[in-house]
This record gives sequence, C-alpha cells and structure tokens, in this order.
Amino acid sequence: MKNPRRIRVIVLSIALGLSVWGAAFTFTTASFSEGDVLSAEALNTLLNSNFQAAASATDEKLDLSGGTIEGTLRVNGDAPIENGTGALFVSLTDDAGSAGVFRGNTDSGNGVVTIKQEGAAPVLTLKALGSGQIIGGANGTAVRFVVENDGSIRIGNLGQNGQADPTLRLDAAAGTVTNAVGSGLPVAFGFIGSDCSFLTETSTSNFSAAEADFPDPSCDIVIDGGGDPLDYVIIVTPDGALETLTPFTAINGPDAINVSFLDADDQFSAQAFHFVAFKKAAP
Repeated sequence: MKNPRRIRVIVLSIALGLSVWGAAFTFTTASFSEGDVLSAEALNTLLNSNFQAAASATDEKLDLSGGTIEGTLRVNGDAPIENGTGALFVSLTDDAGSAGVFRGNTDSGNGVVTIKQEGAAPVLTLKALGSGQIIGGANGTAVRFVVENDGSIRIGNLGQNGQADPTLRLDAAAGTVTNAVGSGLPVAFGFIGSDCSFLTETSTSNFSAAEADFPDPSCDIVIDGGGDPLDYVIIVTPDGALETLTPFTAINGPDAINVSFLDADDQFSAQAFHFVAFKKAAP
C-alpha cells in the first residue's frame, strides 16, 4: 500500500469530529506496515464498516431516524417532559409549519386521531402557554370555531384569519352568551337589591347598577358596550309580593335603563328585583 498514513489520518479525523457531538461507537481498527499490500475489497470493507458505525451513532445521537412505520407504534415514558409528564414531545423552533400533522387518507367513518383514557383524568389536556388561542377549528374555506386563552368560545364563519364576528359567542369573563341575530339568548341578567347593589354570584359581570335621581327610588342599569337602551328588551320580576308591585322600565339618558316599582298606593317603592336583558333583532 502506497500511503498508509493517509488512511490513518482520515479515520482519526472522523473519530475526532464525531466525538465533539458525543456520539459513541467503536471503529473497526487495522494496522498496516510499510510494504504491505491491501486489496481494494478489504479496503472498501474497512472504510464502509467504519462509516456505517459513524452514521448509526450520529442518527441515534440526533434522533434523525425518520421514515415510514408500518403497523403499530407504542411510546412509553415515565419521565417529565417540559411543563408536564408524557411519553412524546414534539418541538418546532422555526416558522416552517406545524410541529405535528395527523392526516387521514381514507373515507372510513373513523376519526383521524382517537384518544382513549381508562383513568379518571381528562382524555385530552391542551395548554396555551403563550397568548395564542387554545383551539382553532376550520374547514376548507374558513375558521369555524375558536376557544380563546381565557376559555371564551366563538362559533361561526370567522374568516380565514379567525377574527370575523361570530354567530355565537360564549364569554367566559362576562358569563354571557350572545348570538348574531340578537334574540333568543340573554346578553345580561342579574339580581338587584333594593339599594341598587347587585349580587355578583347570581349576575353577569357586564353591567352596572346605581340609584337614580328620578323617579325616587329607582335604579339605572347600564350594560357594558350596550349602546342605545332602545336596542334592548328588559324583563323585570320583583323579588317579593308580586300582587302589590307594578314594575316600570324607561330610558334614562343616552345609555341607562331605568327600573322602578309602584306599590298598591301608586307610590314609588324601593324593591329588590331580577332582570334579564335581550338584544333586539335587527328589523
């Protein structure tokens, strides 16, 4: 063989380079002396076996063993994985696309993904650790429903970016359900005391109530972001002797709905009451 030192240098260089990554494997070693003759077959075998060992060790170290798995894959894990415990963790650090994609290529009635839980824990737990939405669902043309970070839900044709006005909105913060046509579902409700205070435990959080100057006594209700009070239908029920009290609702100023009661003597009377507000449908 004409240049045995060059072969040794090549093999040693590969070993040193891979050792930086911490890839562990064993080379097939050989020792040549000056004047030895090595066949091409023997040299190919030596080099190929060492390169194969290096490739296998690199794949194992970097987890680059992609491909197609035929049949069933079982992943077991008992060690915590970043913000929880699980057996499979997928991370994507750039904007190239989704970290994981499941796609069903059959017309069967089975879902693309089926998750079964035999214990008492939730079947599926999703965590939005950033400011994004927890869930977004879309068909081929538009986003159709969104679960916001605070638990609110928007349903309808939300457009391609998911920001269009929904047909139905469940507001987790306000505790309200609203729909696009403005009827059939209340936008606010509550229990108002005789001093115009209200119980937060039995009321939505999207309105305020205060004592009114006229008539006296009476309460003004203002629905947050409600606009014109004439846009609402208000149902009022006294919390007491219904046969001796007559409720009245009126408009007080640009945004307040006034609620008052007349007693059997036609005198205004302070009275606790329940109310439900609906948004009128557009004509």
